[in-house]
Amino acid sequence: MPESSRTNAAGELPALLERVVLAEPTRAASLLAGFLGRADIEDISDEELDALIAALGPRIDRTATALRRSVSQSPLPMTPTARTQLAALFTLYRAAESLANLQLGLARGRTGADAQVAVASAHRRRVEWAAQLMLDCYQLYISVPQPLLADLHQFARAACRELADVQPTALDSVRDIYVAILLLGMVNPYALSVEEMADLYPCLREVAGEVEIDTERPSGSARFVDMTGRLAPHIALRGGNAGSDGAVYVGVDRLYHAETARRLKPACQQALQDFLRRLQFFLASRESRHREVHAATPGDRSMITIGFRSVHHRLLDETLRHVPPSPHLTLSGLDWEGLERPVRGQVSPSPSIRDFKLEIDRDARDEIDWEGRPAADRERHRQRMNEPATWEVVNLSERGLRLHWRLADNSRAAVDELILIERDPETHAGELDSVVGLGVVRWVRHLDVDNRTIDIGVERLDGDWDACFAHPTDTGVSGSGSCPVLVRQAGERIERLILPPELADRGEQLTVIREQGDDIQVKLERIAVVGTHFLVMEASHA
Repeated sequence: MPESSRTNAAGELPALLERVVLAEPTRAASLLAGFLGRADIEDISDEELDALIAALGPRIDRTATALRRSVSQSPLPMTPTARTQLAALFTLYRAAESLANLQLGLARGRTGADAQVAVASAHRRRVEWAAQLMLDCYQLYISVPQPLLADLHQFARAACRELADVQPTALDSVRDIYVAILLLGMVNPYALSVEEMADLYPCLREVAGEVEIDTERPSGSARFVDMTGRLAPHIALRGGNAGSDGAVYVGVDRLYHAETARRLKPACQQALQDFLRRLQFFLASRESRHREVHAATPGDRSMITIGFRSVHHRLLDETLRHVPPSPHLTLSGLDWEGLERPVRGQVSPSPSIRDFKLEIDRDARDEIDWEGRPAADRERHRQRMNEPATWEVVNLSERGLRLHWRLADNSRAAVDELILIERDPETHAGELDSVVGLGVVRWVRHLDVDNRTIDIGVERLDGDWDACFAHPTDTGVSGSGSCPVLVRQAGERIERLILPPELADRGEQLTVIREQGDDIQVKLERIAVVGTHFLVMEASHA
């Protein structure tokens, strides 16, 4: 081969790096992937290839960091910009894979300790990139593509074959990454918040060594994981035919041992405890978890208000006081079975955005002083309110409902948010005609191919709730200010409250100020639900 052809890629590397530094991240990803896809790279000398790997590796990582920082700020559904950035991340993933393959090929032709370190580093890089991209998908609430799942399993098997006998310690670090992302996937990450996933994943890497992976079913608790990529880790429960290439069993018994948690930091101990509680659900058979689900009538809609303070504000609206509570409120569709493309009821076409927006006439209620501050401070501290918007009802069960948002606008939806469900004022038929109730968002998922719309699963909070205000009993409203609360009463007794965490921190005895009737003093008891910016707590009379 002519000398000019052999040195072309190496000679153009400095110019590429200059262009990448000046390019915005999506363009930089395209430049890097295009360069590493050149056919003449493998023809350059080993010394030039070493220099190329050393130069491009850090640049790929920095570009990925910039893309992740930007795409993580996208609302749900994903914005067009976020979808472009996610596509760039997948492009960059292929570039990182190509670079790792070059490193593997180069190291395998050498001998010595440095070559072994390079082989282990390349295997780790491939698995880590696949796992991180899966985490990106989870945190954006989109499906993990089958080829990416297949890559993860393939890279892990290749690392095991090459490192198990000669570099067992290096294999352990690769295995920890692989096991951690499998464990995260097993508990349906679409039902976790972005922050919960970010906190849990590194903790799972710390305990991954306690997990068994085998083609034979362990005697204790285990999950069957398909390795072809056709099924996500949280779907198959009891398994079929395990084999070295088709599927494996993941044994989790030792994660439940007390000594496993004791060696972790307190934050990881709590994260592991929460994870194991969720995992226990998936260790049960699907048949034992069956709940009857009913498809909604095409065209059924529900007005949804998202966020604790927005729900409180909405419940103060006089119009809702005249809507009778309905015993037919069935909010669920939690989709714990983990179907990748769950069967959904039909949804009606939406001719315009006006069909999905409810304009609220602003009046004195918009000036509510949430923190009890003087009027001069009120403008500075007022929090944004989310207006009610119409979601389509997909299906119902006795535990909750499933809702579909078909617009490109920000839905404000997030896992663990409090929501208010009320009838669509333009709908006059069906079970949702006179429904008002509270629920908690338990999962969020992009389910269309282009990631332009989302579905959410909502769990019902039983009972009828009223909007009130409360303050710590020992300080009084003038000394500490009042906070919004939602109360559920049994007669004249308050049995549960939904309140902001900062109010719970100010004392266990509260005075609830009611619009009608005398104030009620309560003592806060057990925390029943922890949500985003709110707690559901049991209460007794003080």
